[in-house]
Amino acid sequence: MIGQIGRRLMATIPVMGVVAIAVFALLHITPGDPAVIIAGDYATSDDIARIRAKLGLNEPFVTQVGIWLGRIVRGDLGTSIFSGLPVSTLIRQRTEAGSASCSSTSSPSRCTGSRCKATGRSPTACGPSCAI
Repeated sequence: MIGQIGRRLMATIPVMGVVAIAVFALLHITPGDPAVIIAGDYATSDDIARIRAKLGLNEPFVTQVGIWLGRIVRGDLGTSIFSGLPVSTLIRQRTEAGSASCSSTSSPSRCTGSRCKATGRSPTACGPSCAI
């Protein structure tokens, strides 16, 4: 079981790499400058240059991907442009809320399924007698 989980996790690494390169490629292919969009309508050229330098948009494509991969390997997911918080903090907040929601909704279904299995009936035929 653990070996299967490990193989599946290892299989996600190439997929994540392809997605990352696709996102970086789309960033370079699309018209417009992300720094201009982030800076807003009333930004000066110095503001835009500062944002481009902060985000590493002045670097070549391959360098940007390399820097990003290096940070990912170290566990640095960066900072959210919208909230200014570390991305790892935002993921942790959403994971906690999601896991609490999942555990509160999946426990009754697990109990119901176990009860139906113990009585030898299918879950569709179980009806209200197996409901909690």
